[in-house]
Amino acid sequence: MLAKLSYPMKKKAKRLIELKNKLDNTKLNKWLIGLMIISAIYTLAFSERYLTYLPIDAILQSLLDTEVSTTNSFIKIIDFTFLGTLIITTSATYLRIKSINKIKDKFQTLREDIISELDTDLCLCNAQCTCKDDFIKYMEEKDINLIFK
Repeated sequence: MLAKLSYPMKKKAKRLIELKNKLDNTKLNKWLIGLMIISAIYTLAFSERYLTYLPIDAILQSLLDTEVSTTNSFIKIIDFTFLGTLIITTSATYLRIKSINKIKDKFQTLREDIISELDTDLCLCNAQCTCKDDFIKYMEEKDINLIFK
């Protein structure tokens, strides 16, 4: 189908298909989200203990009206592991979402550009042809909608 198209439209169509494939293959990892949720729950559940790690014990004792106990070093390692995991997974998820949105924006911009050019310079045919309809059907087969903006 792409052989009948003009060179610019052919390049745009190929790029649009590439972006669509990239979008289909770029998803958020479930394990990353799960690890982030588990780390967040742990960190929130023991958030009061994290306050004791700050060097303001006297202020905490007066605010909480309790004696600040020293925490086992093994527990500290676990706490900071969960906190570090939360920070890393949150950052990774943010970067992944940002990457997905960037691809979506490029895809949408190119798709709208192709839609606006469907009536002009679509193909190399000189007479009445069905290239426009064929192209729209071909792109629909690739799960790309060129009918609605």
